Amino acid sequence: MKFELKKKGDFNLYKDLVVLLRKNKKDHLKIKSIILKNKTNFGLILNDKNFTLAVADIINSYPIFFNKRTKKFSFNARKIFTNEDRVNQTYLEEFICSGYNCEDRTIMNNIKKVQAGEYYFYNKKTDKLKKYIYYSYIPSFKKQKNKLCSLSKVFDSVFNRVNKITKNKPICLFLSAGLDSRFLACKLHEMGKKDLIFVSYGISNNFESREAQKVAKKLNIEWKHVNPSAKQCRDLLISGLVEEFWRSEDNLSCLPSLREFFVLNEIKEKKIIPRDAIIINGQSGDFITGGHTNVILNQKIKKINIDKLHETIINKHFTLNKDYLTYNLKERIKEDLIKSLSYSKLRNKLSDFIKFYEFWEWKERQTKYITQCRKTYEFFGYKWLMPLWDFELVDYWKSASLDEKKNQSLYIQYLKKYNYANLFQSYIRKQSLFPPQLQWLILLVNFLSLFKDNKFKFNLYKKLSYYGQYNHQYKLFKFSEFINRLKHIKNPVSLYLTLWLKMNKDIL
Repeated sequence: MKFELKKKGDFNLYKDLVVLLRKNKKDHLKIKSIILKNKTNFGLILNDKNFTLAVADIINSYPIFFNKRTKKFSFNARKIFTNEDRVNQTYLEEFICSGYNCEDRTIMNNIKKVQAGEYYFYNKKTDKLKKYIYYSYIPSFKKQKNKLCSLSKVFDSVFNRVNKITKNKPICLFLSAGLDSRFLACKLHEMGKKDLIFVSYGISNNFESREAQKVAKKLNIEWKHVNPSAKQCRDLLISGLVEEFWRSEDNLSCLPSLREFFVLNEIKEKKIIPRDAIIINGQSGDFITGGHTNVILNQKIKKINIDKLHETIINKHFTLNKDYLTYNLKERIKEDLIKSLSYSKLRNKLSDFIKFYEFWEWKERQTKYITQCRKTYEFFGYKWLMPLWDFELVDYWKSASLDEKKNQSLYIQYLKKYNYANLFQSYIRKQSLFPPQLQWLILLVNFLSLFKDNKFKFNLYKKLSYYGQYNHQYKLFKFSEFINRLKHIKNPVSLYLTLWLKMNKDIL
């Protein structure tokens, strides 16, 4: 009996799933077990005459969507959207405030999504659709024995997989000043990858690029800096390529990032990397290794407090466009938190409060927004890998203790011991808002603020940020546009979202 298979990434156990699903009594424990055996990125839709199965992996590498009314599933939400489907105003506000939709929401009432670590089973005979959760990132905070040794073994396993997947193919690593991409640079060099290039981007001489260049020189690897001009970026906008990218990849629930869009366009046009190159980045090493535990630790809260958590999440994740932050949206997020807390079955103590925040961020921001950077790579025809989102590695950090995750203590301890090419022992991340050629702006701000209060100084820096570290993201817009919107926005993504609104008036 034939079945229809739609998949992205690698999942070779689908035939085992079909055998189980065709049985009258479905053994969902076995189904979950088969799904968890797969250790590479995937998205899977299986269609049989009697059922449909849709599975998202544990980092939502390839999001899947379905129409509640028609029961159609697709990797592209716009393909199952019809004229009968309507925008939900609160969901639209959520999208414009954060850049993505939480839970199973999209901006449309009837279009829903399969979340990370979930699968949906649709019984066509009974017309019943049911959700199953096979994986949740709820940290256990267990103390581990021989922690450095065990972490080293996990990393060995991760990079063995990277080596098998990449083989002799060319590799492009996006290298910044951070620990994560530096670690990947060292591992790729240690593995003996021959066809390897490091790429950095942004305003000329920015601190990320300067540090990346030092790493490349130390490892004797080719390094390129890419910085498309404002005219090139605006010409691409006028050409319709940005709109094409957003409409093909937004899935009515996540704004595809432009952070590397113009960079990749130039890389492709100038043939800076081969067409068959695999792009690798360092996401999201900081999150899984505990870099975000301070979001809660800095609050100095001793027990779970939904109101305080709600306030923290709103302020950190839903203020891209404050004009759209309505009472209804705030209440919707609060209801989500209460529901998720009930599911997590955590207790009223600080460590559980941190567990819950990490669970929320994995489930919402990380797997619905951060991991979706790969859409830009695919749009320009490149394959990708995110080794620090390796499933085995995610599982390892899920079980790490709180002490090991605070300030990324175990990860940093491991890197200092590893200390490849002496690049970690004395590592200090030196950040700067302006590159050397624009350091005079700091003197100007200090001079103009001599007889003013701190608020004046802060606002002046905010205005001048257009020319600073994130200029490569702001340059799509004229300085006058930036200034006019300054009071209402948080960063470049705020402006991208208002631009997205203008481009999508036809469906809103």
